[in-house]
Amino acid sequence: MNSEKEKSILTLSDIIDNPVKTLKIKGVGIVKIRDPTVKDRLEAKEFLLSLQGYKDMTDMEKGLEEQKLIALKMLVEPKISFEDYKECNEIKILAILDSVAMEYGKKMKILTDKRRREIDTFLSQMKES
Repeated sequence: MNSEKEKSILTLSDIIDNPVKTLKIKGVGIVKIRDPTVKDRLEAKEFLLSLQGYKDMTDMEKGLEEQKLIALKMLVEPKISFEDYKECNEIKILAILDSVAMEYGKKMKILTDKRRREIDTFLSQMKES
């Protein structure tokens, strides 16, 4: 019984674990991706702030560019640096990054929906007591 309790305790390595997955992109091919890390988000934001013309972008453009840069960080294979990104064929790279971002968005929606249900249950229980 005690061993079951111990197995349920998360470790740092459980949280850091970030397995690579394959993603088939219609008309382009297969890429390997992983979930973004906090570090990936910070690096994407830092690079975004350094882009020429950043200050002239609308909030929507800034958000979309940040989303693309985070998707770029999620790519494991092919690995594309921020500098190489600026040289990529725009049609191909947009197809890849949009697909990666959509895959991540689906995962986030599932997580958000689950959390929302848990919060609703909690609030309902609080109301009853």
